[in-house]
Amino acid sequence: MRDFYLTSTAQAIEAIEAVNHPNLHLHLDIYHIQMTEGRIAETLRAAAGRTSGSGELKHLQIASVPGRNEPDGGEINYPYLFALIDELKFEGWVGCEYRPRASTLEGLGWAAPYGIQSRKPVRL
Repeated sequence: MRDFYLTSTAQAIEAIEAVNHPNLHLHLDIYHIQMTEGRIAETLRAAAGRTSGSGELKHLQIASVPGRNEPDGGEINYPYLFALIDELKFEGWVGCEYRPRASTLEGLGWAAPYGIQSRKPVRL
């Protein structure tokens, strides 16, 4: 992110390589990559190539740009990126860090094509 010590994915990878500790891994926030660097697919390809040891890509965060809402609109083509993530055989976590436009449950509607469905709360 701008105004932080590390301001690019390349700097983060360089720092991880310098530390070279097996418990230090890469976390990419796709929203911030688009806001600060662009070239999301290229960055994912490069990061996914880091598959063992220090710097392995372990976690992705998603949100739309510019609103940081559900990943079903805005500038980022998430269906394309999800297909790329599958193609790259990414085995880490994908986290949703966004502000739902409505309720949390309504905000999960975008995920149904990927096998993720919201459940209505059970009333006791």
